[in-house]
Amino acid sequence: MAKKPVNKKEQAAARKVDASKNVRSRKAKGASSASGTSSSRSRARRRGQSSSVSVAEVPLQPTSIDIWDKKYRLKDNHGNPVDKDIKATYKRVARALASLEKASVRKHWEKEFLWALNNGAIPAGRIMSNAGAEKYKPGTSTINCTVSGTIEDSMDGILAMVHEAGLTLKGGSGIGYEFSTLRPKGAYVAGPGANTSGPLSFMDIFDSMCFTVSSAGGRRGAQMGTFDVSHPDIMDFIRAKREDGRLRQFNLSCLVTKEFMQAVKEDGDWDLVFPASAHDLELAESGECVIVYRRVANPPSTAVFNEDGLVACRVYRTIKARRLWDVIMASTYDYAEPGFILIDEVNRMNNNWFCEEIRATNPCVVGSTQVLTDQGRFSVAELVEIVQKGCQYKPRILGIAGAESGSRQLGYFHLSDAFLTKRDAETVVITIDNGVSLVCTPDHPIFAPDRNCYQDASEFVVGDRLLYASNNDLKCHEIVSIQQGQQEDVYDLVVAHAHNFFADGILVHNCGEQPLPPYGACLLGSVNLTRFVQNPFTSEATFDWEKFERVVGIFTRMLDNVVEINGLPLEQQRHEIMTKRRHGMGFLGLGSTLTMLGIPYGSPESVRFTEEVSYRLARRGYEEGIELAKEKGEAPCLQQEYELTQRHFLLRPELKEDGYKVGDKVRGRELWCKYSHYLRQFRDSDRPGARELYESLLKHGCRFTHHSSIAPTGTISLSLANNASNGIEPSFAHHYKRNVIREGKKTKDQVDVFSYELLAYRQYVDPDAMPFSEDPAHKLPSYFVTADDILPQQHVDIQAAAQRWIDSSISKTINVPTNFPYEDFKDIYMYAYDKGLKGCTTFRFNPDAFSGVLVKENDLANTTYKFRLENGEVIEARGNDKIEYDGEIHTAANLYDALKEGYYGKF
Repeated sequence: MAKKPVNKKEQAAARKVDASKNVRSRKAKGASSASGTSSSRSRARRRGQSSSVSVAEVPLQPTSIDIWDKKYRLKDNHGNPVDKDIKATYKRVARALASLEKASVRKHWEKEFLWALNNGAIPAGRIMSNAGAEKYKPGTSTINCTVSGTIEDSMDGILAMVHEAGLTLKGGSGIGYEFSTLRPKGAYVAGPGANTSGPLSFMDIFDSMCFTVSSAGGRRGAQMGTFDVSHPDIMDFIRAKREDGRLRQFNLSCLVTKEFMQAVKEDGDWDLVFPASAHDLELAESGECVIVYRRVANPPSTAVFNEDGLVACRVYRTIKARRLWDVIMASTYDYAEPGFILIDEVNRMNNNWFCEEIRATNPCVVGSTQVLTDQGRFSVAELVEIVQKGCQYKPRILGIAGAESGSRQLGYFHLSDAFLTKRDAETVVITIDNGVSLVCTPDHPIFAPDRNCYQDASEFVVGDRLLYASNNDLKCHEIVSIQQGQQEDVYDLVVAHAHNFFADGILVHNCGEQPLPPYGACLLGSVNLTRFVQNPFTSEATFDWEKFERVVGIFTRMLDNVVEINGLPLEQQRHEIMTKRRHGMGFLGLGSTLTMLGIPYGSPESVRFTEEVSYRLARRGYEEGIELAKEKGEAPCLQQEYELTQRHFLLRPELKEDGYKVGDKVRGRELWCKYSHYLRQFRDSDRPGARELYESLLKHGCRFTHHSSIAPTGTISLSLANNASNGIEPSFAHHYKRNVIREGKKTKDQVDVFSYELLAYRQYVDPDAMPFSEDPAHKLPSYFVTADDILPQQHVDIQAAAQRWIDSSISKTINVPTNFPYEDFKDIYMYAYDKGLKGCTTFRFNPDAFSGVLVKENDLANTTYKFRLENGEVIEARGNDKIEYDGEIHTAANLYDALKEGYYGKF
């Protein structure tokens, strides 16, 4: 079992603290035995400091300076430094972000931004590296993370997304994808008449592309791959990274649903399914496969719907949910992946539920478009009215089942939905040789019979043929003209089973559901909590809440300005970030700060502090968002009006209770504030100022739709924060080895790294203090805990405390020792689910799967590596043994890893 941070007596003796006031620690145990609290105070006075000791002056360790120099220091095209020192880097960033302000106040905000940067505000790495660097690094982005568009289940769709991802990674941003939109291995592909190799094989293409692009750019590529827990290839996804060298440019996570978690609890069956193709439906008719209907987040264009809007899916396999659960848990125990994302909870708590479920750039047709039905012709606008009135008998829509498969069946199909998608949209007018014209948005998919597929209206040229229906007679007609149309309100339909309809006689595709915004982007920044600790390691230790809130307010304005200089390579990404202006401010150094306050990480006192700092960050950030909205305008998506559809009432049934009906027009601000499960917490909270904040958001709106996210801050923590603990985490260790890439080295190099709190303790209390010191006088106090000392449940409790007030995601890793019992480990994800977390990741050092960046000396010394060199020589050595090979000295662990993973000599 993992060592607990405090024993029961210490836990009972722990003084309870009112977190809404300045937090004071208990008297720091061990301080007097080292050099004494009075000694630290006298030393501070001898150095010209006041009796209130600040830790801001702890000198940066060599590793921190080295990383700043390599990653964030601006250099010219010849590698010569432009930034003289770290202060110059801060000045460059402050000046660049202040340049977005009005000329009359630009100097004022440059001064304020620089003050914030010097007092704990740390923008994400892309901002630190690229803001104000246009002269030397044109074409780079200030955005750390993006989400890809939906990967379409076709060769063209996959390769197009590889191209877009390459451009995104080239600009310095990370990117995430969902690969469960691709049909499973062995599924039939109509075109070549063969079976597909499955999504994992295409992930290998993305992996190779990322390695190539990031190697050329000198920065490790960051990719997240997600996979639905009901996909037939989920087992292969879970086990993918067990193969040496495979998918090393990816972090992997399963998209887990409440239905799956309930099936696990009840030991129920779990179907592994994928949307059925026309071929699958033919097999089902002869009893060769089973079809079920399920809700699918991103159905393919060929999906078949029933009258309830559910998608026909082929059941490839049925297994016990608990068996799949055990495979996930065993993999995370041995290989630290995959993590899991509770996608239902993510969607439920999304502030933008109202506009990210509606497709802002959805392909559409104009309201006057005539649609062929079993009751004659109806305009799209008339069909919308019929749906909104809830008429029991709706006309059935003429369409073609299996249009792309070749087994085309003309028939009438159920109208599932009809709705307004956008006002004053750009349109094109396509006229065919019989004089008929279709008016639609440029991105509306129209069936191309000569290619047997759909393509956007903008992709057609004069002479191409379209499929036209007249009196149930189908003919192909040539396009004679394509012209730009007027701006008009546009609409779309959902047609069950066929998934298409005849618009003014021409076969077009209907809408497809996309519950998460494609091309979403989030810019990041973190507040270094250690900068607000006064009198650390003493009974007078406090946290300066007033200064913290001032930094948060200024930092919020800084991050909002980054939106204007986002530098994203794709127009879709730029549109998304400008419309919603979301950013993710979080914090780093929580573990270090708790230690400096004398509070053991994971204790009830630490949970209270974590919730308090998260709440204050959220409240102050949204307060500033209101002021920015008054000054510069609220986020564009909050200014727009949205016409309520049946989907809105499905997501928020309380709309009906409040008197709304389908077709009502409601401003985005009201939908965002009144019906956001996250923002309602302010309305229902009894904390000072919470209710007033909610009312002000409803009255004035906000400059952005999302404000907070606790990101993994490993590099900026290690460099700019002098190795304060990463994000919401405790310190990994107080002294350890870090594997780093050195140009010209054939394997990774090892450097010594110290935690920030250890450096501060050695400066202000005991210069000879060291973890695991054999001299009792120089041992660290018991509250100096590390990641392995924290019980998994304590990790989850800390994340849950922050999750309530963080409106986006939290990156959190549950670290356990190598010898931590599997039986104690395996239920941690269920505990995280029960606590309402959005996601969870674990890490246990496994020598057989060694690939860590941060490595403890004990782990290396106690691990034996055995491997064969290219010359046939077999090496068996401890991980920290030095081996001379190929003209260089390597540690056994790093040489083993480089040869195993295939990166030897590639730096």
